[in-house]
Amino acid sequence: MRRSFMTILLPALSTLAIACTNDLTPGSPGTMENYVPDAPIAYDARYLDGSFEGNQGFGWDTCYTRTPGKIAHPMTGGSDGTAYVTFESAAACESGCSPTNPSSSHVYAWFSAAPSATARMGLYFDVKNLAAAGAAPTGVLRFYGTDTVCEQDSVLAEIDLARLQMLSGWSTRCVTITGPGSDTAIGVSVSDGAHAVGIDALRLGPPCHAGS
Repeated sequence: MRRSFMTILLPALSTLAIACTNDLTPGSPGTMENYVPDAPIAYDARYLDGSFEGNQGFGWDTCYTRTPGKIAHPMTGGSDGTAYVTFESAAACESGCSPTNPSSSHVYAWFSAAPSATARMGLYFDVKNLAAAGAAPTGVLRFYGTDTVCEQDSVLAEIDLARLQMLSGWSTRCVTITGPGSDTAIGVSVSDGAHAVGIDALRLGPPCHAGS
């Protein structure tokens, strides 16, 4: 049985869109990366159960985390299907968060088929800004390689939320990571700053940009 915690739900918003932006390369402050993929791919569940349609414990789950934040699972308004996950800023650990917990991830989705443990792949995801009056979110989105019980994780990528230029409707973003199959799941956290964001449809495919 995988462990989980429940929090409040946030409202769902509108439709899928694609927009352009530049961003910091994960792990390399000061260099620029375009997080809008050359050719956005549809969610296909080939590698990840990353659409959050099922209940916790079926393809995805929340983590016993040490990262502050409020997590919810709205059942309407997702970019793929109906459900998605929301991340809202919190000043300190509360609910299922504790400084002594083993994971930095808030949620994780495990692989339905193992991707390459060595190749560079694009991690595609849909995001939207849920903040009142469209206030620009601040903080950091992190993706982790983790195990099947979310107790060990290492950072695969970290992205400044302000540079994603999220919309009030869904937009597709992508970050190129190396060898995701060396882990057994993908973890996600959103921390620091002030934010309320939705994330859906995690999927793996070709690198985000030609030649990357």
